[in-house]
Amino acid sequence: GPSPSTAPAPAPVPAATVVQPKKLSAPLPVGTAAQAGYVINLGVYADMGNARALAARVHKLGIKVGLQPMVRADGPMVRVYAGPYPNRALAEAARLRIHAHEPHTAAVLIPSPTNLSADQPAAALPAGQPGGWVVQLGAFDNATVANTLKDRALAAGFPAYTDTMRTAQGATLWRVRVGPEASRDAAVALRAQLQAKLAQDGIVAVAH
Repeated sequence: GPSPSTAPAPAPVPAATVVQPKKLSAPLPVGTAAQAGYVINLGVYADMGNARALAARVHKLGIKVGLQPMVRADGPMVRVYAGPYPNRALAEAARLRIHAHEPHTAAVLIPSPTNLSADQPAAALPAGQPGGWVVQLGAFDNATVANTLKDRALAAGFPAYTDTMRTAQGATLWRVRVGPEASRDAAVALRAQLQAKLAQDGIVAVAH
């Protein structure tokens, strides 16, 4: 009858509207990795339940919040952060709102680690706050490039890894990092070893 022939007819219509690679294939803006941005570090937690509860409360304030798993010497942890924000003023306004509702949470404003262009100072990791230091070898908009550099570092005996980060403009970057080290001095020494063995410059940064 006519029903089997008419049933498949609408199928190509949604398929045609879905296949639009223009947005997906659009190149990243030049200098994406270098553009300034800020995130608000809300702390590192060993208990995923506590981390999720904090994230949910901050989310209810209308603030974008994220969780980033971390592997530390004393076990798996998760970092809670808000942002990223394209400029310091917006980030500071959000930080003040979070602090008003979560006075016991240490909301620390930091430059987004995707766009570091210089070493972070010792003050980037407040005293008593759990965490460590890494050497960031780069942040790339291409996973293959990032993994190639990570594999080079691993082959040379360094504890290298990659993770992803969203820029303030919404692009994904793959970071190549080595560490973590317990102290900033140890990370500075690690960077010297990386330069000697890989001829690769790096930036000393907080492992978040």
